[in-house]
Amino acid sequence: MTEGNTAAAEQMTASSTEVGKSIEDVSVISRQALAAAQEMSASSEEVGAQVEQVVGSSKSLSDLATDLRGIVGKFTLESKTETSPGTAGS
Repeated sequence: MTEGNTAAAEQMTASSTEVGKSIEDVSVISRQALAAAQEMSASSEEVGAQVEQVVGSSKSLSDLATDLRGIVGKFTLESKTETSPGTAGS
């Protein structure tokens, strides 16, 4: 009976060691997944900030274009309705 108990104890120890290793492996994978998620979150925040910069730049360019249209609109070109002396009869 002692041999049976010893074998059972050895088997339980081996199983416990295997379970402990599996838990350790899961823990490592969980830490890696957490690090990847944090990196992804930081990247998303960076992209969001860059999008905000692009939106701000677009607004500035739009405002500049509006101002430029107003300035250019103040100029007028004379239309040539008469034939120039050098081109008569051509």
